[in-house]
Amino acid sequence: MLERLKNRWVPLIVVAVVIGVVVGAVGGQVVVPKGDIERIASLGDRVMLTSPLETGAGGAAGDNSRIGVLSEAPVSELPLTAPEAVAAGWQDPVLCDQGRGRTFRKTGEQDVPYLLIYDDQDGLLGMYLFSKTEVSAEPWVKKSELVVAGKPVLEEEHWAMLVYFNDPVRACGASSGSCGFATHCYRGAH
Repeated sequence: MLERLKNRWVPLIVVAVVIGVVVGAVGGQVVVPKGDIERIASLGDRVMLTSPLETGAGGAAGDNSRIGVLSEAPVSELPLTAPEAVAAGWQDPVLCDQGRGRTFRKTGEQDVPYLLIYDDQDGLLGMYLFSKTEVSAEPWVKKSELVVAGKPVLEEEHWAMLVYFNDPVRACGASSGSCGFATHCYRGAH
């Protein structure tokens, strides 16, 4: 061991590794701010809803005859930020539910079978999917109503499933102490 420490290359390698780690850590913070790292790592540049495509029909591997099929399917892009959602007609509840986020509802459209959920940083956090027709398979559950931020949003019986793109525990910023253990947190309070 002493022989290795006497070798002049060992200290140089150790110093080079330490410098590399420090430069990498500082460079990562400069290039991508800390709050954006989670969003970049977990959510792409868009979230699209579309009808399932036919599979297994026609065309062998490498056959491009079905390329246009996706362009023929109806596609809806979800707004990735709360301001984009409001501009697209989604209603901002303003209040944030601890562990759930801010649940937006499409204004004037009862037939949209989902609600969008945003965090306190205005990022798309998830979706609340619902059906008035029974869906008996898990993770769907039967609910008598949905109350968001103390207000009823879906007052009729329905089957629901939550889909989260990020961890909802910190949706309202409670981990940083901004809302404490409050059931609902006003967005502007932090």
